[in-house]
Amino acid sequence: MIIVAGWFTLTNLDEEDTIVAKPWVETPIDFEKVKANTSKIVTILSDNDPYVPIAETTNIFREKLGAEVIIEKQKGHFSREDKITKLPVLLEKFLELV
Repeated sequence: MIIVAGWFTLTNLDEEDTIVAKPWVETPIDFEKVKANTSKIVTILSDNDPYVPIAETTNIFREKLGAEVIIEKQKGHFSREDKITKLPVLLEKFLELV
């Protein structure tokens, strides 16, 4: 499993985005079940993502899921608005998994 800009809590959301994210934020995750059904977890985060608190998110991915955490520099939330249309590390990690 490869997760890009994954999160457990979010920051800096406007009211509409808060409403949209609410079901995901409030739904508990069974970390043991996730680990039991996934052989490897990789998450790719950005050091300047305005929505994902990087330290907290990194800790949860590592401690609760045993994930490999990759921190990219200055990629925002990996969106077109952040001018991110290619992510070579994602392809690299995908090819390692197949």
